[in-house]
Amino acid sequence: MSKTSLNIRKKVFYVMLVIQVAFCLLMVRIFYIQAFRGEQLQAMAFEQQTRDRLIRPNRGSIYDRNMVGLALTETVSGISVIYAQMRDVPETARILAQVLEMKEDEVYEKISKRVALVRVAQQVDKEIADKIRAMNLPGVVIDEDIRRVYPFGSLASQVIGFVGRDNQGIIGLEAKYDSYLMGEPGRILTETDVAGRHLDGSRQYRIPPTDGLDLVLTIDAVLQAYSEQAIELLVEQKNAQRGVIILMNPMNGQIYALANKPDFDLNDPFTIQDPALAEIWHTFSQEQQMNELNRMWRNFAINDTYEPGSTFKIVTSAAGLAEGVVTLDTPFSCSGSMTVGGRQIKCWRSPRSHGGQTFVQGVQNSCKLVF
Repeated sequence: MSKTSLNIRKKVFYVMLVIQVAFCLLMVRIFYIQAFRGEQLQAMAFEQQTRDRLIRPNRGSIYDRNMVGLALTETVSGISVIYAQMRDVPETARILAQVLEMKEDEVYEKISKRVALVRVAQQVDKEIADKIRAMNLPGVVIDEDIRRVYPFGSLASQVIGFVGRDNQGIIGLEAKYDSYLMGEPGRILTETDVAGRHLDGSRQYRIPPTDGLDLVLTIDAVLQAYSEQAIELLVEQKNAQRGVIILMNPMNGQIYALANKPDFDLNDPFTIQDPALAEIWHTFSQEQQMNELNRMWRNFAINDTYEPGSTFKIVTSAAGLAEGVVTLDTPFSCSGSMTVGGRQIKCWRSPRSHGGQTFVQGVQNSCKLVF
């Protein structure tokens, strides 16, 4: 065998060896991709080939004990834009701004972003959404949306609380039971090309949302309304800063009414109700405004501390009778005031007095000197 022929054979052998090693490496790589990165790459491909639009679930309603709706949800629309499908960005911004009554430069700034999907407006009335739908603007999509409404306005405002633009509870029961009321969002999946354009003839998948759970309170809307009217009248008559009424069933602790005055409109919770404060509102810093809003939203009936006052006389009476210090007929005399421990105590009737009375009469009169 010639030396030239042997060299050729060696070269062929080495080339075949390199090919075999490369083939083995490729097989190992394929196995690694399939076995260890298959799910990740499949998810990435699905993300690239589809557009995912969320569908908000119906937030659970809040009812009083008689199933009267205190916080309900109505169906509205959300307006979004797919940048890759728009033909004329400035013209689309102009039309949307005009119909939605928004600033044109604000809309243009939103829709000119090179992202898959951008929400332009949410909680849009159905009539306006239908008007935009009829225009058939390329790249503009209209999705289902929801809006929280409070039929009775300010009724039990600090108790019920309200939600933000994202329908997430901010204060009150809306925040306390948010995880139950919120529900799970659905999705609309659309097949697209790499540029995000909808493919003709492609299928659209809709995963329906799971609506939130309803919340039924022990509060009675009628008793709540009467309580709020009563405490508002007393606050005005006494020129008080605020007032509270709580109606509770002492047998089981159920709250039938919990009224705070002043209150606020649940459908417009960021508007200050105090006229004097509203006049100087523009002079406040953002932090001061937030502090005032939190003060207005605060349920001070359960968050603040108060002196027990005459309600504690029940405890004193029970202790006196249990220890035999007094009987129902023990006599007392009210002169209008008396000195105890070097401090003058005045009866609520002072300078008048209750005069002679039994212990039972002293309880009925809520006489300080008896206690």
